[in-house]
Amino acid sequence: MKGWFQKLTDVSTVARTKEMFNEALTELAQELGFEYYAYLNLQPIGTFAVSNYHPEWQDWYFAKSFNEIDPVIQIARSTMKAFTWSSANSRTVRSRRVRQFYLDAAGFGIRSGITMNSTEICRRLLS
Repeated sequence: MKGWFQKLTDVSTVARTKEMFNEALTELAQELGFEYYAYLNLQPIGTFAVSNYHPEWQDWYFAKSFNEIDPVIQIARSTMKAFTWSSANSRTVRSRRVRQFYLDAAGFGIRSGITMNSTEICRRLLS
């Protein structure tokens, strides 16, 4: 996993275009056995996002304002550790809107993943 963190850091530093970044992230996701990826960089001055999620899912996600309740983003903001997540967790969620988020994501083939934030990547690389 440490090697993957290093590759992710290298890619985010070296990629000169969005296309290069997409291609590199696709390869890294496949190395870990995932079909999809989403890279989100949240900064006070703006947000940068790159994803190979289905365009219809991306449109649906923002049309439904899922970015406001996405539990994966909420956990990533509150923890400085990498974590796994799964739509199977939706059964224990009280919020109907969050359960719907998981159901809709699963309908587009998004059922589980690994999430890490850049602070965690840097911390692990320096350890």
